[in-house]
Amino acid sequence: MCLNACRLLHLIQTLGIVYRNGTEEFSEMRYITFKISEDTFEISKGGSVYDKAVGSDSFPDPVWLVEVGGYRQTDCELYELDGSIAEYLTLGAKITVSDESEDGNLA
Repeated sequence: MCLNACRLLHLIQTLGIVYRNGTEEFSEMRYITFKISEDTFEISKGGSVYDKAVGSDSFPDPVWLVEVGGYRQTDCELYELDGSIAEYLTLGAKITVSDESEDGNLA
């Protein structure tokens, strides 16, 4: 069983959902990221806004993080994820997958 779980951790380290919308005058971006490593599981949300007249600003929402050693930061309201994910995907969000492991091999 660990072989399959360890292989999963190696293959999919970061999964993200990114929604972008706007024009040259005003744009916004929202994201939800699921990050898995050998010792942590983290869910983060946030985004950024750009207004040509004012500039840009980015913001993180509260994080949900659990570490193997017992540390927990569970400020993110997990029940909100379902609605946010569905909304972003309906609006045309992209799903991204990246592997940040040492060999970077997704295959």
